[in-house]
Amino acid sequence: MNGALWIPILPPPVVDSRYQGLCLQCGRRIKGRSNLCSISCRLLRVHTGARRGMAQNLVEFAESVGQPIHQLDQLCGQCLRSFCGVSCPNHLVHPHPQGNHAAGPDIITIERLNGWLVIDQEQLPVEFGQDIHVMVGEDGRHMLPIKRLPAEHGDGHDGLVEPDWNLCARAGCNEMFNGNAVCCCMRCFHLL
Repeated sequence: MNGALWIPILPPPVVDSRYQGLCLQCGRRIKGRSNLCSISCRLLRVHTGARRGMAQNLVEFAESVGQPIHQLDQLCGQCLRSFCGVSCPNHLVHPHPQGNHAAGPDIITIERLNGWLVIDQEQLPVEFGQDIHVMVGEDGRHMLPIKRLPAEHGDGHDGLVEPDWNLCARAGCNEMFNGNAVCCCMRCFHLL
């Protein structure tokens, strides 16, 4: 974030399959220039150090609290920032820049569906969904994929390929889907 380096206290619950390195302690995928995925794994691997006691206290505290429960599940149509609806239920009462109103409702709900971040098609103007593959939720709502979650990003089609499926038009994307859409998600469409 903004050039700062962050070291997770506990191994991350979501593993990004695009990472090429492996943690020397637990074997999780990590960025190529790292050796260990977290302070917890470092403590298990390195047995000396001036701040070892402080690191042990951090890990013990983090284990007692557990993983963060806050997820960015709302998008503000005024300031165009995503936020956690649980931790900030009164987002609209915060000061917003004047005249910065996105097309659509004030708050857009972001959901998860089969490893994808999605938005109900009803929440966006019609032109946002053109040329993007539409997914159907369990409740029958038409959902527009924003992007696939990294931990669940496999070969792009989960090993299933049908003869009439299309490949996403963005170079480097291996997602395949049925239908006449050009791209698998809004992210790919934006990067075309």
